[in-house]
Parts: sequence; C-alpha cells; structure tokens
Amino acid sequence: MESTATVGNDSHGDSLGYCCYYATDRDFARFGLLYLHGGKANGRQVVPASWVKLSTKPSPANPHYGLHWWLGEGGDFTAAGLGGQYIYVSPQQGVVIVKSSIAGGAPDQEEALIAFRAVAAEVAEGAA
Repeated sequence: MESTATVGNDSHGDSLGYCCYYATDRDFARFGLLYLHGGKANGRQVVPASWVKLSTKPSPANPHYGLHWWLGEGGDFTAAGLGGQYIYVSPQQGVVIVKSSIAGGAPDQEEALIAFRAVAAEVAEGAA
C-alpha cells in the first residue's frame, strides 16, 4: 500500500476490525493484486500463500463466502463494501477491478459481478 489508510471507529472510539477500512482505489487495487499473486508483492511473500488459498475457499457456513471474500463459480472472488464498493479478482484472466461508490440504495452484487466478468474478459482478450 502506498497511502495512509484508516479503520473506522464505533461510537466508543474502538476500531472496527470487520468494516470501515478507508483507502485509495489504487491501494485497494494493490490489495487485489496481492491476492491475485498468491500473497506476493514485488516478488516477496507478504501474506502466506496458505492464507490466500484458505481465505478464497468456501467456508463451512456458506459455500459462496470465504474469509471476507465472496466467491464466484469460476474461481473469481470479490470483496464487497458499503454502498457498492468492490475489489474484484479474476485469477483465470489475471485481472483486478476496483469500483468505488456510495450508492443510495442497496447495491446489486450479482449485477456488478456480471459487469466485472465482462470487463475482465475484454481486458484479458486485449492483453493476449
């Protein structure tokens, strides 16, 4: 990560480990790239590969959710935040997409996935 990030606090001033992480889109993209590369950044293992693999596999409680990642059917995965913010990772196509917004209504995660997959396919095709 390049910029300073902050974690939101609850009404008592305690950090919220489960939400409210504020960073730049570029840094969210770097986080997606870290996962795309199995926990490596600039050739250095920063997060254990075993954790990346575990966190992007189905949890016992929900086959569509890992450890803070929503899992797609084709091996892709997504971090979904408040108001329609996303980090989308497609290992198959080697693509990371970040979407930043504050939506007024409930975001449609399935619609976002359709768009991300279409964009990832075009990016991958253009890179080939």
